[in-house]
Amino acid sequence: LTLRPSLSGGEFEYAPNSREIVERWGEMPHDVAAALQAQRVELRVPKLTIGDLYIFRGANSLHRVSPVTEGKRVNIIFTYNSEPNVKLNGYTLQKFF
Repeated sequence: LTLRPSLSGGEFEYAPNSREIVERWGEMPHDVAAALQAQRVELRVPKLTIGDLYIFRGANSLHRVSPVTEGKRVNIIFTYNSEPNVKLNGYTLQKFF
């Protein structure tokens, strides 16, 4: 949920259904955008404004937020899992909490 978009940078970027491609890489390439383009994977950058709620399958899609270059970016991140008692991994917990 977007509470405050940054003035510059801070765009949400994702490659839909890219998990299988990423797993074949073995390790993350330095230029992820170029690697995705070489695999003909579309990189999506939705324009998000205050109050927008964006829902996507994060476990199946490589995603990130580009560096904020001006202002502050404030969001609320909701997580959901269809399996009972599944928890976020340590890396994700550290990033979000």
